[in-house]
Amino acid sequence: MKNTLILIAFVISFGGFAQKTERMQKKQQMERYEIAKNLSAEEMAALRTKKLTLQLDLTDSQQQSIKDLLVNQISDRKEKMQNRSKKGIIKDSTNLSAQDYYKIKSLHLDQQIAFQNKMKTILTDTQFDTWKKTNQQHRNKKQMKPQR
Repeated sequence: MKNTLILIAFVISFGGFAQKTERMQKKQQMERYEIAKNLSAEEMAALRTKKLTLQLDLTDSQQQSIKDLLVNQISDRKEKMQNRSKKGIIKDSTNLSAQDYYKIKSLHLDQQIAFQNKMKTILTDTQFDTWKKTNQQHRNKKQMKPQR
């Protein structure tokens, strides 16, 4: 009986600790998001380029090409986000018609294909394979997270 009570107390205290940790991680993630939101496209591209340089061992010319590519991509994304907020469009996709949903998804996939083809021309074959593998792992990890 005494051992059972100790075991129950341990399980309850451990569960409470896990929930507190999740809340702290979510809070830290939101703080990092707020900081990153205030960075310029050039700063964000420089950070991502440095991360790719460490991961793929890029040359100087590759770094510059990728940085230019990322600056364009990030500035386009920021511009679209600002236009969406000005128009009052909410992220909720339930209000979209099937035709609108198809257009948006098709455009997004076309942009991904174009970006991938540009990366393929910049990177060597082994670098591209490594980049594609880590990109896929990141996407899989992102899909595994529960939606808010």
